[in-house]
Amino acid sequence: MRIRGRAWVDGQDREPARVEVEVLDTVSSGLGLVARIHKGSTVHFRRRKVNSEVWLPAEARIEASGRVALLRRVRVNEAIACFDYRKFSADAQIVSFGPTKEPQ
Repeated sequence: MRIRGRAWVDGQDREPARVEVEVLDTVSSGLGLVARIHKGSTVHFRRRKVNSEVWLPAEARIEASGRVALLRRVRVNEAIACFDYRKFSADAQIVSFGPTKEPQ
């Protein structure tokens, strides 16, 4: 199995900001009977710092082709964008009801 990957790390926070992975040779599972991912398939992930506090997903792109169970060809070209993050707060309260009585 040969794959190539690259990662970009934010110099100040030392957090991964971007990752790219490419399949260089066809990848098989179960001797190719269960699944197969074809050469040239790629995955890209991006993260960004939100509110100058936390790193969260920003984008994911998948471009892949393969086979499932030797019968079905699969082609995926998917892009997912994450945005409009909002900060929220919640209150919690612990309530104790005291000891419980066991049935007699």
